[in-house]
Amino acid sequence: MVMEASGGNEREWGKALRQAGIEVRIVDPERVRNFALSAGRLAKNGKIGAEMITWFGETFSDGPGQVYDANDDDL
Repeated sequence: MVMEASGGNEREWGKALRQAGIEVRIVDPERVRNFALSAGRLAKNGKIGAEMITWFGETFSDGPGQVYDANDDDL
């Protein structure tokens, strides 16, 4: 699963998903926005946003994301 970084709001969801055995990759929202713009999608919120984040994750499945470190959870 791919999630955008959102000022820390993604951390609890990411943690819960990882505990459920789901692999999570958190990506830079600016990269997703630029990806959406390059595809001619001027909006990136709601349903369009979910589609763009999913497409971005599929296209760049090996791309960089934030590396999860459980030691950082309390920081």
